[in-house]
Amino acid sequence: MPLAKLGAAVAPGSLLTSAADLATYSYDGALERARPDAVLVARSAEDVRRAVAWCAAEKVPFVARGAGTNLSGGCVPLRGG
Repeated sequence: MPLAKLGAAVAPGSLLTSAADLATYSYDGALERARPDAVLVARSAEDVRRAVAWCAAEKVPFVARGAGTNLSGGCVPLRGG
């Protein structure tokens, strides 16, 4: 997955790819866990727009996440992305 192109399009430091960072975003209040491929901590609406456009162009699934406090696994990726 060409994440470098996405990383260059968003605010510096906002694309997380380390195992430790991704572990934090692999669960919510539910029992299900799945590690994402990357996490964007958007700094602006433009970051979100660029990330969604990149995901669409690369056919990469994405999951929007708020505080991660839901109890249904709604912010946990089913497969990749």
